[in-house]
Amino acid sequence: EVGSGLGRCGLLAHRLSHEGVTTILTDGDTDALKMLRQNVENNTIKAYGDNDDHDRGNNISCRQLLWGEEHAENFLTQQPSEGASKLSAKFDIILGSDLIYVQSVIRPLFETVRVLLSDEAESKFLMAHCARREGNEVDLPMVFDGAEAEGFGWDVLIEEDDISVFCFKRKQC
Repeated sequence: EVGSGLGRCGLLAHRLSHEGVTTILTDGDTDALKMLRQNVENNTIKAYGDNDDHDRGNNISCRQLLWGEEHAENFLTQQPSEGASKLSAKFDIILGSDLIYVQSVIRPLFETVRVLLSDEAESKFLMAHCARREGNEVDLPMVFDGAEAEGFGWDVLIEEDDISVFCFKRKQC
């Protein structure tokens, strides 16, 4: 998950995942990362014991991730991977919720997703977006332009009131 904040979405996704899935929750803010790590500690098997069907506490971690192409490439080189080069440790699914408050984060966000997302056809970036109050400098066409500039197409999965959920995938040549 990118921009995890306190980690609600990532913790839920991890909890619903199947055995063998590794979840990495990220945020760029150091203070948010401290709280995120505490929430993961309080809400995983480490806190509740081992009465679960798989060890969810050992398959989840928190890392700092600043957005942008260079930051994402550095993040990948620091990723542990099993039996493969470190640069091949990309992600099949990236989640994000309530990420875009200002226009200046759109490009770095989609650069980050482009670098981190696996090249597999089924790989996707699922993003929930809430249209902010009046005077917000970000509108959906800006978000879509940013996605398209980094080679992504999108589908609208949910659109209710001011909340939308999108599925971004790499455009296939």
